[in-house]
Amino acid sequence: MRFSIPWITAFVINALVTVAAPTKQSNETVNFLAEYKLLELEDVTKTDVAELTNGHDITLGYELQNLDDRQVSVVGVGGSFRDPKNGEIKTNLSTGAVDPIILAKGETGALKQKIELNLVPDHYILSPVLYVAVGDELKMIQVRGQLATVSDEPISFFNPQLLFLEAVLLATFAALGYVAYSIWGKKYLQGASPIPKASKKPAKKASSPSEATATGKSYDSSWIPETHLKHKKTKKAY
Repeated sequence: MRFSIPWITAFVINALVTVAAPTKQSNETVNFLAEYKLLELEDVTKTDVAELTNGHDITLGYELQNLDDRQVSVVGVGGSFRDPKNGEIKTNLSTGAVDPIILAKGETGALKQKIELNLVPDHYILSPVLYVAVGDELKMIQVRGQLATVSDEPISFFNPQLLFLEAVLLATFAALGYVAYSIWGKKYLQGASPIPKASKKPAKKASSPSEATATGKSYDSSWIPETHLKHKKTKKAY
């Protein structure tokens, strides 16, 4: 059952602590059961490796049961992602207060914890914790760990951000190509244009034998030097 009472406020404030700096507690244990499932990955059991993706938040669905003789109030959630090799904390989960869930002996309850994923792709142990109030003490209950591997989401070719980047790159290359053509390419093409060939004048035709006959000569006199022709005309026979 769920209800709040004024005195629980102090415990809610104290619940906003990290694993590295827990509230002072006694050595007395609390007989309290807490089990959870990954609501987005219902087929993943506690012995499996959960495959998680950055940007896709997960939700832990808790099933709670108080087996202690005392009344136990769940007042906060937290936890961490740890290195599976040595158990060292790699990153802490956001610690937050919840509406107090007060359970008498033998009572059960339920709770959800949302976890945002923005991690370095790697292998982890998800290690959630619950903060509970027992009497006038605040205690931290370590819940079981879950092996997990976190990866980045594959980028689709049709991703809007990728399409925008491709359009910007294409426009940039087109602009650079146009500038290069205007400065160097156009002048080079003009300098490499073929030179037009000079037109050839038609050669003079040699006089045909028929033309020579028409002038009364048996030969073509067009090739004989003019001085020789004059000398030939003035020559007299003795």
